[in-house]
Amino acid sequence: MKSQKFCVFFLIFLLVALSGKAYKVKSKDGVEYFDKGYLEYKEGIPFLYLAGKPYNVGLQYGVLLKKRINEFYREVDDYKKGMLKRAPWYKRVFARLFSNIMLNLKINSLKKGLPQGYLAQLKGLSDGSGIRLEDILFVTFFMEIIRECSSFIIQAEDGRIVQGRNFDFNVEFLGNYPVVVDYSIENRLRCISIGFIGVFPITTGVNEKGLSYSINLAGGLYSGKDYSRVLEFNRVLETCKNLAEAENLLKGFKAKEGFLLCLGSQEDKSGAIYELLGKDVVRNDMKEGSIYAANRFISRDMQKKTSIYSMQTYNIAREDKFRELSSIDMDNTINQAICILSNTDFYQYKEEPIPSINNFLTLQSVVIDSKNSTIYFAYATHYAGLGRFIRYNYKTYESSVYKEEDERLKFYNIMAKWNKRERTIDWKNSALLKKLVLEIKESGIENLLTLPLLADIYIELGKEKEAKSCIDKIIAKYPDFSLGYEYKAFFYEKKERYQSAIDCYLKALDSAILSEADRAYNTYRLAMLYKKINDLANAHHYAKLSLNLYKGYCVPHWLKKEVNELEKLLK
Repeated sequence: MKSQKFCVFFLIFLLVALSGKAYKVKSKDGVEYFDKGYLEYKEGIPFLYLAGKPYNVGLQYGVLLKKRINEFYREVDDYKKGMLKRAPWYKRVFARLFSNIMLNLKINSLKKGLPQGYLAQLKGLSDGSGIRLEDILFVTFFMEIIRECSSFIIQAEDGRIVQGRNFDFNVEFLGNYPVVVDYSIENRLRCISIGFIGVFPITTGVNEKGLSYSINLAGGLYSGKDYSRVLEFNRVLETCKNLAEAENLLKGFKAKEGFLLCLGSQEDKSGAIYELLGKDVVRNDMKEGSIYAANRFISRDMQKKTSIYSMQTYNIAREDKFRELSSIDMDNTINQAICILSNTDFYQYKEEPIPSINNFLTLQSVVIDSKNSTIYFAYATHYAGLGRFIRYNYKTYESSVYKEEDERLKFYNIMAKWNKRERTIDWKNSALLKKLVLEIKESGIENLLTLPLLADIYIELGKEKEAKSCIDKIIAKYPDFSLGYEYKAFFYEKKERYQSAIDCYLKALDSAILSEADRAYNTYRLAMLYKKINDLANAHHYAKLSLNLYKGYCVPHWLKKEVNELEKLLK
């Protein structure tokens, strides 16, 4: 009998041990409490208030948002499986055999380099939520590939420093997991993070001393072994009161990739954007009361250390649009910042649903007015800048709806769905391609998203007449944009009509809207085409032009084939 009781107790003990520790959460008046932390919802958004040592703060986070964190990580797992399905068969075989081994080795290597406080916080999050530490580390380091963000600082007439930020990321479901986290960690400044459930690094936030913060990736790679990661940039927010302290801290960092750290300081009544790559730290100060960062370095010296593809037309267009909108006189600086964040114009083409300051990758838009201790933010799976803005005062803890959702969001969401289909559709499945063509044609929408997409599909289906019709419409509707001429040149190249292709590339080079990257590629194609028709004088001329453009930047491995061809031609 005793042995039976012992077996039962042992079995119960084993089940409890395997299922993890049960943490008791108390509820009162719609607020949930655990340890020194608590969770409440304001305007449908979860607000987490966490306090204590790093491990305890992580534990509070994990326990109080356990259900939503687990939902998020299930979506992360589905996302990884979806990526695998879209990969070629040989990559899928390789991934099934070796990806877990390689991923675990990489995560363990990264884990060893983390400061102890951050690792303890992640461990607490793991224990509280029941999510494996390795999975949390994967998401933490995955956030280092933030590539499509915009950040800016505007100085109001009364001297206030207002910081704006669009968080753009090609993982749509992230926009369904908003959270505002108020961190009061021992021996650190109080920080408010406007982020995503289950994602640990602070990418947009403000601290109790009025230092506001957002981080963009600018491209460029550092080959050294010891380097800082996005998570470690949080030390700026947790320890610094002004720009001088932040700059002093950043000089000890080594950035693996090119980063832009946008900082607004109420103490300094100013702001700056710091460029980081390797050991280099370059400060860019506000000019005429504002400063803006897209997805490329600002200073010419740092631009040379990145790929020419950071100089894409869309990035340059964002900067032009910011200059235009920030110079407009508006009575309310907050409304001006929201106007910039919600903008969807591309150069002079109004209402064009293509990448601009607010686009189909924008999951979160934030405005920080630290002098008034107020944050304005919106979340969506696309075009968040057109979403509903919440106003939150982190001094009084009061919240309200500041601006209702823009009625144009429904239209732009249709565009976002088509853009996603373009990225994920099986281009060898003619039935799916024809279905997409029918959807777009029935909508009657012809713009810089639908026309190039239709042209690509018609080319894939071998419908030359229809493809040429779409390309001609692009040129007719957007004559000062190089894209239509580049499409037509590609069309003629496939038909081996080389002189016609040359004429189109020359027209593309004369376009008013042409990026450095496109200019380099177009001159490269001209060099190759002139070589084909045995016009070596022109071939050499355009080869030199293209090489000079490419070599003004760091040449990534995927461009080295083109550069080698140009050098070979000139020999």
